[in-house]
Amino acid sequence: MTKTSVPRVVLVLAAFFSSIAVAFGWSFNVESSVDVGQAGRWAVLADGGWAKASGGQLQFFSSSGDRLQSFGLRGNQLLVAPFGGHVLGVITYVDPQPKTLDAIAFDLYSAEGQRLAHIDKPPFVSAGVSGAGGAFVGIDGAEGLPGAILRFYDARGNGQDTLMVDRFEGGKFSCDGSRFLFETAREGLQVATAKGVRQAELGVTERWAASADAHVIVTVLAGEFRCYRDGKFHQSMPRQDRGL
Repeated sequence: MTKTSVPRVVLVLAAFFSSIAVAFGWSFNVESSVDVGQAGRWAVLADGGWAKASGGQLQFFSSSGDRLQSFGLRGNQLLVAPFGGHVLGVITYVDPQPKTLDAIAFDLYSAEGQRLAHIDKPPFVSAGVSGAGGAFVGIDGAEGLPGAILRFYDARGNGQDTLMVDRFEGGKFSCDGSRFLFETAREGLQVATAKGVRQAELGVTERWAASADAHVIVTVLAGEFRCYRDGKFHQSMPRQDRGL
């Protein structure tokens, strides 16, 4: 699938959601696998605010550009947040230019710069946060390699359940933060609660989209859309545009 086909896939997924919504009286805010959370030196947060890490400082700004908070930094930081999220995760590594990832701290901040949680020497090297602000997951292991561990936490940094997964390929929280959807090379798309309880395995997909609470998920594979409700297969539809 080419990059140029992505918007068309999302539009067709949205149309499929609309068609089943009319038939069954459901309502959706489509959350797509295309719009993934980002890790980098800056992040766009809720209500047009933003944050950046540079010059030895972590700074939070309002939508009008006013600086809300500023913190001194040590080591090498990556900011982790879904676009427009209400929270920001900050992973600090030992080496400013690390050859191997060795995290020494993880912090969770509100969009206004208030520290919500702090973990010293976290047992993970990367993370994903819920844009709604209620949870985050630490990923212990490199993407694509055997034996990764997903470690789930609430917004205060209290540990929840853990999941052992093989060849983890990435994941994200649902819009409302109640579920974590992730993919592995062998089992494909899977769904867990924000506390780390595995709920469903939906198999390998080319692309997927979910309702805001992830109760309804549509996958695309081999010319077919498949719709799942609460982890159970509901119905399928052939893909009309073979160019997607």
